[in-house]
Amino acid sequence: MTMGQLVRKPPCLFLTLGSLLFVFAQTAAADTNYVSLTGNGTPPYTSWVTAATNIQDAVAVAAEGNTVLVADGVYTSAVAVTSVFDSVAYRAMVMVTNGITIRSVNGATNTIVSRVGAVNFRIVFLNHTNAVLDGFTIVNGRDSDVQGGGGVYCSNGLAQNCIVSTNTTDGGAATAGGGGVKCVGNGVVRDSLINGNYSGGHAGGGGVWCGSSGLVQNCTITGNTGG
Repeated sequence: MTMGQLVRKPPCLFLTLGSLLFVFAQTAAADTNYVSLTGNGTPPYTSWVTAATNIQDAVAVAAEGNTVLVADGVYTSAVAVTSVFDSVAYRAMVMVTNGITIRSVNGATNTIVSRVGAVNFRIVFLNHTNAVLDGFTIVNGRDSDVQGGGGVYCSNGLAQNCIVSTNTTDGGAATAGGGGVKCVGNGVVRDSLINGNYSGGHAGGGGVWCGSSGLVQNCTITGNTGG
């Protein structure tokens, strides 16, 4: 009987291990929140079937350390999110304030994020040391909150492998430049193309306005203008 029990134990152990692996796989899958124009928009967007149809919805539910994975497409919005930091209100189509990674599946040329309509706002605001924006084309942003950064405002965090084009800041203050990108705090922009952006109001930095602690690495900056 003892031998029989010993022979039967391995299958039981196998089933237990299989169950643990299944639970682990389910937990791991929850670390990604999906965005696709063909998703059905069911929170918390943990598969391509239930994917959010706009990036901000997935960002809003993503836990610290998660990846928001974005399928090919043109993502547009006529409304913005407003957040207040240090008593200053910032408006953006995609507002990132926790340590998550927003990554496109197939790179910037296949994944475009654009403002539409008459309301002015920047496209992306990054404000967390571990926030990452990776592989997007950022177009038609317009800052009007007199803070600068019409396309991407990077105050802490990293924007990389992006194309930032045809964005505008209205200026109005010496530090409100950066038609394409404003990079301050510990913000980093790298391996990106920044072209065809505009900064008005004598603020300067049609392409990039970089504060003393901001960093721009290995970027192509061309064809930008300032008023």
